[in-house]
Amino acid sequence: MPALQKTNLTNGKPPSEICRELVNDHGVKRVALSFSAGKDSIAAWLCLREAGIEVVPFYFSIFPVELEIEKRIVGFYEDFFKTDVHVYPHPCCYEIFTELLFMGPAQVRVMELIGVRDVRSMKWIDSHASESLNPGGFTVYGLKKSDSFNRACVLNKGHINTKLRKAYPMAYCGDRAVFSLLQAHGCPLPDCYAEIGESLDSFRIPTMDYIRRKSPSDWETIKQLQPLIELEYARQRISTRH
Repeated sequence: MPALQKTNLTNGKPPSEICRELVNDHGVKRVALSFSAGKDSIAAWLCLREAGIEVVPFYFSIFPVELEIEKRIVGFYEDFFKTDVHVYPHPCCYEIFTELLFMGPAQVRVMELIGVRDVRSMKWIDSHASESLNPGGFTVYGLKKSDSFNRACVLNKGHINTKLRKAYPMAYCGDRAVFSLLQAHGCPLPDCYAEIGESLDSFRIPTMDYIRRKSPSDWETIKQLQPLIELEYARQRISTRH
């Protein structure tokens, strides 16, 4: 188990009650789920399933081409939950093209010739994914108040936002409650949690280092589009030492 701060349920409703509230008070039978393969979104999926709610999960790939390591992780949970996961490019993928991130002169020239300038925001992509999968329905997120100040601010509007059609069943959980829920359902975390303590949802140094070591073919795929990412990897490693 990764060495994370463990806290119990904070003041508020447990996930099971929030899921029942969706069913009983809002007539919810089906939701879209923003699934990162992280502990909180997995736990949310388990609670929704237990409440009898049909879950349509979508996953944001961190690279324009879904990496093999991501396919293995997503595939495992598709088998575990017996449900297909819909994969979309993460918003950072659009920034790769529009900001020419870590590209060499050859890649930059191709991008300039293509003329890629259409920036998609996180809000647009998230709304498009959830609306296409569950039109007019609720979208569920695994956010917790205990995660960060920004997430706590989002959840101050309540664990169910009827105007935005969003729900947060894990809102008042701490990490200990999440781990207990996963253990009770016999649901393991991705292997990356044992080493870096998080899911693969960014190009920060822990994720880059993990992909380099565990999936060299994926690292080579990334470098084909972003050859200068090796320099960014080296820069971040140096900065973490000082």
